Amino acid sequence: MMVRFFDDEDGGYRAMGWWLNPDQVGLLAAMGAAIDADEYAGDFTAHSPD
Repeated sequence: MMVRFFDDEDGGYRAMGWWLNPDQVGLLAAMGAAIDADEYAGDFTAHSPD
């Protein structure tokens, strides 16, 4: 499970986005794992570089 808050003081514009490479996806599938990702932005301008 992953939870992200876009307006976290330690975040920033470059903190946006995440990915899994094919090997990671294969490992998760082999383990029968699921991905649960929640993302929140209290300040909807947090995604802006300005």
